[in-house]
Amino acid sequence: MARELSEMADRAFDQAKPYLDRAVKSVDPILKEAQSKMGPVWKGAQAMADPVIKGAKDMADPVLREAKEQNVRRNAKQEIYVQYGDHELRTEDIAARCRENYEQNGGDLADLKELQIYVKPEDNAAYYVVNGSTTGKIVF
Repeated sequence: MARELSEMADRAFDQAKPYLDRAVKSVDPILKEAQSKMGPVWKGAQAMADPVIKGAKDMADPVLREAKEQNVRRNAKQEIYVQYGDHELRTEDIAARCRENYEQNGGDLADLKELQIYVKPEDNAAYYVVNGSTTGKIVF
């Protein structure tokens, strides 16, 4: 059955081939003329668009690069340790203890906008400054 269908298709193609050849021959000059007329228009449009595209790309590149870097920074797991003598402290733990100490000494965490921490291993302590004015100390 498949062979019979294949043979029928071959015969139909053989019968249609002369008509297809004539159609291609009659359309071919029209296509060539259209291409020759459109060539300069296309080149002119492309020449006008290239600087605009390049300018847009140049403006977008730094923004895209920064967005990509921020995404990497945001998604990257980060832990920082301070090691000295027999001690090892995670900086996040030091910050948490500073916030707790600030709160225990009457500070309101809702008001905390900036926390600066200074680790002094020789004192076994960290000193902190909250919002540029309130100071405190934690001991390790």
